[in-house]
Amino acid sequence: MPGEELPHPDEAAPSVDELYAAAEREKADYACKAQEAEEQMDRWYAAVKALDAAGESWPQIAARLGISKSNVQYMVNTDLDARRRRRAKRRADL
Repeated sequence: MPGEELPHPDEAAPSVDELYAAAEREKADYACKAQEAEEQMDRWYAAVKALDAAGESWPQIAARLGISKSNVQYMVNTDLDARRRRRAKRRADL
């Protein structure tokens, strides 16, 4: 379970199998959250691209979103499909 705490020293220590099971649960939870974060970032990039396509200036986008103009420029110029392919390749290589 996320945020599991180790037992008090007076309590019986978990077995190695229980520790591995806890580690696997944490790993799966992390992977799920990481993928959700990546998908959310893609949606943010797409929203910034849509603002650019609607004719908003980069300084205006940056000011209203509270990010730097260089970040807006990077987001607008990023190929989201290529970004997704690189992520998929990184995951496959792990």
